[in-house]
Amino acid sequence: MSEDVSIENDFEEMYYSSKKHRLSHAYTLSSKLSKICSGYKKDIDDLPGCPDIVYLKQKIAVYCVSDLWHCRDVERVTRDTKYYADFWLEMIARSIRMDLEIDKEMNELGYTVVRVWNSDIYENPDEVAEHIKKIVDGQKVK
Repeated sequence: MSEDVSIENDFEEMYYSSKKHRLSHAYTLSSKLSKICSGYKKDIDDLPGCPDIVYLKQKIAVYCVSDLWHCRDVERVTRDTKYYADFWLEMIARSIRMDLEIDKEMNELGYTVVRVWNSDIYENPDEVAEHIKKIVDGQKVK
């Protein structure tokens, strides 16, 4: 087995094993959304990337993404993972490539993709929920 295949398999295993952690963010967000913008489904497995929250009627898919896995701050990643920086940067690059492919597939299915950072959910879940509500209601957002 080549090293690239091994890294790819390690990545897939780590990425999908982090689902439980991602669910905590999605749960926090969905509990806020349920009060202001209901009508969504959670964890639709047959859609690409298994979105955390989906508004089927409006065709909006929400993914709660990890600051680390999706590289919100590359300087922090290289600083905090200095002993394994090359490994992590490759894993993050793979994650970003997966995101782009998922976005393309979802767009082809007619979905609007919304990605929200886990740290934003932790810091201000009400604001994130309001942002999603505006998208669902068809309002223009930044």
